[in-house]
Amino acid sequence: MAEFDFLASDERSVQIGLWFREHLAGYAMALVEGQDCHLINLAIEAPYRKQGWAKRLVHTLLELAVNRGGRRCHLEVRSSNDAAIQLYTSLGFQKAGIRLRYYSKPTEDACVMECILPLQVAAYTDPS
Repeated sequence: MAEFDFLASDERSVQIGLWFREHLAGYAMALVEGQDCHLINLAIEAPYRKQGWAKRLVHTLLELAVNRGGRRCHLEVRSSNDAAIQLYTSLGFQKAGIRLRYYSKPTEDACVMECILPLQVAAYTDPS
């Protein structure tokens, strides 16, 4: 929870949650500094995956980043996380490099991805 507390108090932070009734089913967090946006975290609980919610969360989060002046965004994702890489690619992110041994438990490289904002993606239909 320390990461959440830190980001909530940081004026550069942008967070968005996916709520069902009073249950937090997913969230996305980013930091915006000038024109640079860093997508820090995206999580969706298993029962809510593969329904379009992650794509919608990222898209909405990056719209908020654009409203704060963001013009490009980057992120790190585990190199083995094919589903996340596919999601980010579908949103217009491109692979930009590798960060060796970026993750621990288990140790793994990160794929660095980036995109230009605002996103140029097709209009959304409500996944509900």
